[in-house]
Amino acid sequence: MDDQPTRRRLVLVLGAEGSGGDALAGTLRTLGMRVPQRGADPAAPGEVPRWVADLHDELLQRCNVDADDARPSAWFDTGRLAHLEPLRVRVHRWLEERFVADGPELVLRDPRLAWFLGVWRSAALRCDADLSCVTVLRHPAASVAPVGGADHDADDVPVVAGWVNAQLHAERATRGSARGFVRHDDLLADWTVPVAGLGTALGLRAVQEAGANDIRAVHTYLRGDVPTAGRAWDDVDLPAGLRDLADRTWDALGELVETPDDARVLARLDGVRADYTTTYDQAAALARSSSRAAHRAGLVTLPTPERAVVERGADRVPHSVRAAVPAGLRRRLRRVLDRPGSD
Repeated sequence: MDDQPTRRRLVLVLGAEGSGGDALAGTLRTLGMRVPQRGADPAAPGEVPRWVADLHDELLQRCNVDADDARPSAWFDTGRLAHLEPLRVRVHRWLEERFVADGPELVLRDPRLAWFLGVWRSAALRCDADLSCVTVLRHPAASVAPVGGADHDADDVPVVAGWVNAQLHAERATRGSARGFVRHDDLLADWTVPVAGLGTALGLRAVQEAGANDIRAVHTYLRGDVPTAGRAWDDVDLPAGLRDLADRTWDALGELVETPDDARVLARLDGVRADYTTTYDQAAALARSSSRAAHRAGLVTLPTPERAVVERGADRVPHSVRAAVPAGLRRRLRRVLDRPGSD
């Protein structure tokens, strides 16, 4: 075995909620990488560290962005945070502490990581660590509520739109970084093939040097990862245009599993992203009257400030000032101030 010190590496596991990202993070941990824990329980390798969860909650709230936001513009709102130096310092300090305490090869998993890749990229650079991003892919129909869920059809459109938006922009944000794509189905069918490929492509020493006991442990671990039953497209109520965008996104991302930076596929994804942005803008314009009506209805429920409406222009003059003006002049001024247009 090579006695050279292991270089610091940070692997960010991306992918929608329920995509299988937790299964991959747990697999890498079982093979020897470290996943900072939410608490002291080492039996929950897929959990998001509490510090990371709280950070992402705080940042999403600051940007007024949902974790599954379907707005293309939301990526610009979260991306601006990467330029805030206090935030960069804060994340760098936490990550440095984790490298010192947990070891040189770390894995972070949180479905919200993609919103803040710039912040984590900066922290890894300051820690002198190599950053890699691995996206776990699962068909968008599987992200929709299982058959039998209450009123699930009402949520199909925003859920799938959020999936398309997240996948397209996360893919764009990881270009230029070491990265890989793994299908959830491949991970469950024979995890050794995609994980060994990641170990080689990303230089993950824990994966490359895994022994027989580690491999048996992963087999045992993945037996407990039973995917939630998803729905087929025929069960999902979607506009044809949105379904087409989701299909095009899924097909193109699937090609990146073998060639993560194929220029031809990247061009196709750029085209899908542009089409999605156009479709979203058109839908928002179509629903603008409903949005404005909802805004007006919300304003009605707000408490009315005292003296929000001033009936006469003369009432805007403080009483102490009015009292110092002679009565005759005061009457003439009142008539002038109360004329229409005197406001």
